[in-house]
Amino acid sequence: MTRPDTHAEAVFAEFLARREAGGPEELDTLLKRHPGQAEELRTLFNGWLRLTGDIERALAVTMTGHPVSVTGAAARPVQLGSLELRAGAVLGPYTLVAPLGAGGQAVVWEAREEPTGRSVALKLLRPDRATLRSVRRLAREASAAQSIRHPGIVSVLDAGEHEGVPYISAELVAGGATLADLLLRRGPPGPATDARDAVLLAEVAEALSAAHAVNVVHRDIKPGNILVGADGRARVADFGLARLLGQETLTGHTEQVGTCAYMSPEQAQGGIDRVDHRSDLFSLGTVAYEVFVGRRPWAGATPRAVIGRILGESAPDPRALRADLPDALATLITRALARRRRDRWQAADEMASVLRGFAGGAGVPGGAGVPGGND
Repeated sequence: MTRPDTHAEAVFAEFLARREAGGPEELDTLLKRHPGQAEELRTLFNGWLRLTGDIERALAVTMTGHPVSVTGAAARPVQLGSLELRAGAVLGPYTLVAPLGAGGQAVVWEAREEPTGRSVALKLLRPDRATLRSVRRLAREASAAQSIRHPGIVSVLDAGEHEGVPYISAELVAGGATLADLLLRRGPPGPATDARDAVLLAEVAEALSAAHAVNVVHRDIKPGNILVGADGRARVADFGLARLLGQETLTGHTEQVGTCAYMSPEQAQGGIDRVDHRSDLFSLGTVAYEVFVGRRPWAGATPRAVIGRILGESAPDPRALRADLPDALATLITRALARRRRDRWQAADEMASVLRGFAGGAGVPGGAGVPGGND
């Protein structure tokens, strides 16, 4: 596949800018307007989906208990080694119920644990695509999550292997959705949703504080990894990229991991030795920017372009994009997104305190943090 030319990149960058400004333009419209660059524009669009996490969103690998609509090969029983994944299939102590989603290296099913009857989310590694790195990542997810006990973190219940297929079982956040899903469904942010959103992000910060207390850095905080249950409470999921501070990484001292739109500058540089808990706080600040402003602070037609902006530019002043943003929230975001680590919030519970204080001043109690419409 050829690399998109610079003119196509410029056209696509303008397309993204229009979408981020609230424009209704769709990809099909863009392709009709630029038929000679349709292939390059489609390539850029697919790369942008991977960058923003929309593919994960579409596949709903969220452990929320919402079965996804699948077509083609994905709708048929999936073969993992000698295992055929279908409703009713038995994998050790688990009976499969319904598919929740599929990613590049794993599939996720709702399953029933026997003999307790408890519903769980069962993540199974695809043996045909498994590498030593992916097996270690699955093990790291289990280890990291099991080392933390907090109501704001999705609990890993078990880990093992069945007929050569590694798996982990996790708490099923029934009746919920990812924050990414909720942001897609609602209208623009505003005073009607600020306090509830502040409670939600305070819960995320408190969960991160618990992880950081046992020296676990998540390294992939983004809306797609924040689950909101039917009770309205936030839970942090997917510790597959987590790093236990002081432990050796899988690839040595230089490793760029995470979703680049939410990376800290030190993470984008691949400087693992410099990635500590404050990197998670930068990522949470990026999420807060998106929640309270309605767009991400950095955009670009390609992952390289986004990383370049994270490394070379400060985030745009959130008040320049949303004039009615309360000062407390603007200050919280600006400090979280400071380029130098020493200028950021130094602890997750500091961010949680500011968010709780803002929500308390608005009269919103804890647990009421479901982002909804502006009604």
